Amino acid sequence: MRSKLTPLLLLSLLCLLTSPVGGFAAEEILRITNSNLIHKIDKLPPGLKPNQILDEYYALVSSTWQAEYSELRDFMNRRSEAYQIAFRSGDTAEMNENLDELAFFWASIRTLHAQMFAPEAIEDLESTYARIYFFIRER
Repeated sequence: MRSKLTPLLLLSLLCLLTSPVGGFAAEEILRITNSNLIHKIDKLPPGLKPNQILDEYYALVSSTWQAEYSELRDFMNRRSEAYQIAFRSGDTAEMNENLDELAFFWASIRTLHAQMFAPEAIEDLESTYARIYFFIRER
């Protein structure tokens, strides 16, 4: 099942972040809206597992967004498992199909992050996702 996010939405966000809008550069737009974004959680309980860290961040967003994140993470978990099965069986076509879908849903998650989280929180979230999913690299 595809998420409600479409490639057109992803392209629109990319255009917004990479081009001047209404006389403002993308950095200025981000700085203006940054005060409404969720910042990095500095005092997480020690010893949390990656999924628990994500849950701590996502507890700070509305229930609608929580449901969207949950759906995307469930999908990524299923696709990661399918990829591992395809990898073990040597089915490169199935591996590639799963990687394509994982990349699409990872881009959807990153788009949602850009809407709600400040850059330092996004860095923390992406680092946490990299500890869960093999195809995500830390920056």
